[in-house]
Formats: sequence, C-alpha cells, structure tokens
Amino acid sequence: MRLMIEPVRFRPALLLLALCLAPMPAFAQDAGTPQEGPRLTPEQEATAERIFSELVSPCCWTTTVDVHGSGAAPRIQAEVRRMLAGGMSYQEIIDHYVDEYGERILAKPKRTGFNLAAYWVPYLALLAGAILLLIFIRRGTRRRSRAISGPTAPIAPEAEAPPPVPGSDEDYKRRIEEELRRTS
Repeated sequence: MRLMIEPVRFRPALLLLALCLAPMPAFAQDAGTPQEGPRLTPEQEATAERIFSELVSPCCWTTTVDVHGSGAAPRIQAEVRRMLAGGMSYQEIIDHYVDEYGERILAKPKRTGFNLAAYWVPYLALLAGAILLLIFIRRGTRRRSRAISGPTAPIAPEAEAPPPVPGSDEDYKRRIEEELRRTS
C-alpha cells in the first residue's frame, strides 16, 4: 500500500512556512524609531560613542548599546544623537538615562557608597589569595627543611636506648646514621 499525501491538506502549512522564511519587508521593522539621528560633529560623535559604551541596553540588561542588536539600542543611539545635537552635555545625557531607568542602565556603577565594593573587592580578593599562597609556600618549605635537617635534639647514645625492632623505621634511621658516621 502506497501512502499518498494530499497537497490540498498541506497548503496552509506550506503558506505559513513560506511566510516565515520570506525576508521581512523594511516597513515591518521598527518603523516608529529612526535608526540614525542628526548629523554630528566629530567631537559630538566621539561623545556619542562614549555614551553608547557606558549605557546598557534596557531590553535585556546584558550588553551595552554600542554592541547590542535589539530595537532598543538603535532607538537609544538616535535619542543620544538628538540630545547631543540639541546641545545637551555628556553628563546631562547620562543623568537623563539614570533618571529614566535607574543606575542599572550604567555599564559601570558610580564610584560612591556600596558601589565601591565592585571596584575594590576583586583587588582585595587577589591580595588575600596572594597572602594565603605565601603562607602555604612558607609552611611547605619549613616542613621540607625540617625533614631534610632531621631532628634538632641530640641523638642519645646507643647504650641508653633499647635496640630498635628489626625492619622498623627506627632500625632504618639507626642504620643510615651509622653509615653516615662511617663515611664522614
């Protein structure tokens, strides 16, 4: 038995697939926000680029506006360019976005109050790790030097000490010490 597919039943699915795979027309893209802004002087454009790198895109809060690809990033870029063309300063624009979205929009937190922890904790952790590493290294070298130099107390004469059990650690130590005395 041969299975036949009826083309009439799959026409709506094929039409939907064709619509999904078709390129999106230009009018369907965020037509309400201009992608560019007014023409800026080179100094203003440098300021705009600096602002783009310091603001986080508010759609997902993961990347800065200069590299983000969502619809929010071009909108903010156009707003910043309009504000710069209108005579606003760098700090006024940053303050505007902080007022609108809160400090969360800043890629780097302000260096005040509790935010200082974000700047100092990595250095303090690095310093603490270095100190711990030095402590462990010094302990290891002290243990090795003690093991190499042997016991610091004078060795008691053999007449006073009971003879070691053959094959024990004391027996091996005694034999090594005798051999060292003979060869020295």
